[in-house]
Amino acid sequence: LEGPKRGRSALPLPSGHMDFAITAPAVVLSKEFGRASDFVRVGSEQKRSHCASHCSVAHFSVAVITTSICWRARRAASTRHSVRTCRARLFSFSGLGGQSGANPKVVAKSAHVSDQNEVGIGMRVFGISDIHTDWAENLARLEGLPVGPFLSDALLVAGDVSHDEAIFARTMRALCARFAEVFFVPGNHDLWVGGRGMPMNSLQKHAWLLKCCVDLGIRTAPVRFPREGLVIVPLLSWYHAEFDREPDIPDGAWPRALARRQRRFALLGDEVGCSWPEELGVDRQQRNFALAELFDAANDQPVAAADFAAPSASEQGTEPETLSFEEALAARQRGETVISFSHFLPQPELLPEKRFLFLPQLAKAAGSIPLQNRVERLQPALHLFGHTHFAWDQELPPGGGTRFLQAPLGSPREWRTRRRTMHLEGGLPALLWRGHAANCPMPAQRAAVWSSYYAAKSRQPLSSEVGPWIQMAGAFSRRKGAGLSPRSRLAGPSAVGSAEEGIDEIASAELDVASAPASATLWLVWNIDRTTGHLQRSVLSRQERARALTFKSVEARRRFIWMRSALRCLLGEQLGIPPEALHFDIGPFGKPSLRGPSAAARRCTFSVSHSGSLGGILICSANPEVGAKAALPVGLDLERHRVRPFASLARRFFLSSESNSLRDVASDGESPAGREIAELQAFFEMWTKKEAWLKALGVGLNSAGPGLKGLDCSTLGEGTHASFSFLVSGERSDEVRPYFVRPLLEVPSGYSAAVALPHGTSLQIESLSAIGWPHLRRNR
Repeated sequence: LEGPKRGRSALPLPSGHMDFAITAPAVVLSKEFGRASDFVRVGSEQKRSHCASHCSVAHFSVAVITTSICWRARRAASTRHSVRTCRARLFSFSGLGGQSGANPKVVAKSAHVSDQNEVGIGMRVFGISDIHTDWAENLARLEGLPVGPFLSDALLVAGDVSHDEAIFARTMRALCARFAEVFFVPGNHDLWVGGRGMPMNSLQKHAWLLKCCVDLGIRTAPVRFPREGLVIVPLLSWYHAEFDREPDIPDGAWPRALARRQRRFALLGDEVGCSWPEELGVDRQQRNFALAELFDAANDQPVAAADFAAPSASEQGTEPETLSFEEALAARQRGETVISFSHFLPQPELLPEKRFLFLPQLAKAAGSIPLQNRVERLQPALHLFGHTHFAWDQELPPGGGTRFLQAPLGSPREWRTRRRTMHLEGGLPALLWRGHAANCPMPAQRAAVWSSYYAAKSRQPLSSEVGPWIQMAGAFSRRKGAGLSPRSRLAGPSAVGSAEEGIDEIASAELDVASAPASATLWLVWNIDRTTGHLQRSVLSRQERARALTFKSVEARRRFIWMRSALRCLLGEQLGIPPEALHFDIGPFGKPSLRGPSAAARRCTFSVSHSGSLGGILICSANPEVGAKAALPVGLDLERHRVRPFASLARRFFLSSESNSLRDVASDGESPAGREIAELQAFFEMWTKKEAWLKALGVGLNSAGPGLKGLDCSTLGEGTHASFSFLVSGERSDEVRPYFVRPLLEVPSGYSAAVALPHGTSLQIESLSAIGWPHLRRNR
């Protein structure tokens, strides 16, 4: 049996343009891929003059001539087997991962696919992007997908698999063993070759990727599935700066630390990792626009009928059919469902506004106008994209347009440091098509932080109000100087967490947080002095709404509503309980706690603090995997800096060592203003640590016991160890519970904060602002 060639073999070569031919020798790739230069060589170059005095960029095109690799297998029965069955059996003979011998899981796949084709069960379609299997964790996750549930389904991989040829091949083999059909378009990371001077440039790497997909039976061209009434259209693309049509944010709106970082990262990774032929020129902007046009023109490459095996009479009208783009467009016009996918963005509105990005220059390296025009012409029901690592699911234009979806896997560190903006409801890979037999083949729209926000709010590209996390850049710069790990365990003085990736370059080792006895998340709630809305007031209990009316100050009433509604929503999300169904008990010193005894009250503890326009909610959950049965109390204090009678307060509430430390700081400054600032910062650092410890204990300032006198905070800039026996699950434990109390640097300038957590607890810091509220209240 001769299977079809499933991918594009050449980029188009319009007349009147510069020719740069790349040929590939007729060799069959071995199971273990060596250097790509062993399989791809640069052919002769023949340049033609191109006269265009009005255009400064040299137009070009590339023709990639690859050899046809056919699958040949002996027929095992008198009936003709499907191409998918033969491909699965080929894998069963060669083995996966370079091992010889049959793979029983893949043999089972062959029979399973054949049986499902006979009974006519529909094919589901899944999608994922940016899987980055250079990370061992990501590769293990994909190879951990079960062999069985997806044997009659298709998977769309929207680019960025790996820059390493061997890892790329291993990853795609693993996916082919689990899915009946695998589709792929290259991403920018896939084209990295290590910079200039390498044996292969990025265009040659692109040719190698397409040829590798042909060899593995991975589809890179449009395919029609007649049984489903479905057409899947992969679209090649590249980014260019002209895609960004929104104004830049004024320089004065950015903190200095972030502005310096943006200048340092003006040279993006592709400029270092990719290598392009000299014929493209040296100007980055012009070269990227020419690449965008080139890759888009490749989508119009005609498909030669001779390259494909003709189906038998019994299979005509039922087997997958490879199409050209025009044929796919005609199928959509006939009423068939079209799902397209690309690596880069086909709409500028699929990226957060620049004022919300740590690296606003991402907007100039995100998408393509030729891709946008092509998708608008195709009008697919759904378009999958990748590249930006922001989960997304939005219909543009609303109420009848194309549904745009991003389902990124990203890097392990991103999942630890900004998991909410990476998370797409429903998990990965994302289900895009349920099958023709389903009552509603297209799944319901999924929730994601950014697409939920823009579904409720319109874009304001002219606004200079940057995101609250942008304002914290100076604080993160201080944390970087302290050498603190982005996410680690509170096991000693050097452990604290970060809020977002992309704002530090710390390469310190990360500890295994899965073995921590508990995990804590500190939510910074922004702008709590602004007017509240229905989303906030609707979750409050009748008693809480009545209490809000007792506040004489409008600002105090707003802070109460914001903080209590945020607490209910976050606890409800953590525990899987409707926010309105939560009930609280108030301790003798005003500390709220979940009403117990209940499983929820035992699994989760929290602490709340607010000052000025900023609030904080610290939520701690026990880790049952390490034997923790109940979460221990935690403490948080947050204070806005303001002038206070520091000396008198220190004499009343501080230990003598702390008062002496405060006095030494106040006398060491070079100027009166410097001494006042130093004294203010030192006082609030010690004060917040003491308050956080008292909140963990559940006592007040004037309470008897080990509160104020049991914690020495005289050493500034470091954490303090403490211990106490708490009431857990209604019984007093004889075991002494060690705690660690330390200041936090992840707060804006003008604030101090501290946490008191059980020793060994992992800490994650998140933000809740106007961006996150629509997602948090998505089901209400």
